[in-house]
Amino acid sequence: MKKTILALLGVSAFLISACGSADDTHDEAKAESVCVSGIKDKAGPIGDITVADIVTVAGNDGSFSVNGKLTGSLDSGAAVAYDVSCVAKLDGKSLVSSEVSYVSSTSPEASGAATTSAKPKSATPALPTIGQAVTSGGAIITINSVVESQSITAQPERSITRGDYAEQAPRSGGKFVIVDTTVLNDGKVSMDLTCSFPIQNKLITADKRQYDPIDDLYKIQGNPECNDGLQPGFDSRMVYVYEIPTAAVPAQFGFADMETQTYNNLTLINVANAG
Repeated sequence: MKKTILALLGVSAFLISACGSADDTHDEAKAESVCVSGIKDKAGPIGDITVADIVTVAGNDGSFSVNGKLTGSLDSGAAVAYDVSCVAKLDGKSLVSSEVSYVSSTSPEASGAATTSAKPKSATPALPTIGQAVTSGGAIITINSVVESQSITAQPERSITRGDYAEQAPRSGGKFVIVDTTVLNDGKVSMDLTCSFPIQNKLITADKRQYDPIDDLYKIQGNPECNDGLQPGFDSRMVYVYEIPTAAVPAQFGFADMETQTYNNLTLINVANAG
């Protein structure tokens, strides 16, 4: 009887040991999954991400080294590529990603950049956000607020009387995004902010669509008059208004000083979740 019990205990111990081993030895697919998620989380403004050519190597301590190649694109449309690596480590009974690193492998020919040696990338620089002074050439813009609204206060289209303001609604299916800024002219010549084109500006939504401001910004209550030149060294409040579909989500404000920058060479400010 004792021998039978001991034999059964031995078989049970063997089965428990085997099952425990299977539970504790996490497979490569799990390690690959957590590392790919960790790599993508660190990608910052890179979009259309693909991680390929993945090689996973198991370590003696239950961890896994995962290496691969990440490709994607920036908001400007430039293609980027990185050799990426990650270590999946045990945290209790779960694998977690750690030691994520990027090394640029984008060719100068593909990106249009000058030839440089690849450097490790520990983190993607974050875009400036609301309240920060941001420079493009001689234009320095600080966004004070971003508000989504179903109306704006402006001079009616057919009115010729300054100060004759009224509430105006967007077209059906649309909404206004009101970007309240302070513009500092740090350049060499004056800027007519409302009736000229000293500063190219766009609102970029989460789906990467780009919207121009509405016409006749001088009619917006509080904006500078038409031909009211902002002289070098002075600043002025300036409200940019965009009309976008109701479902669209503002993500970035882009601008460029047309005196010193090329068209569409936009400096970006993060406005996500601002309204």
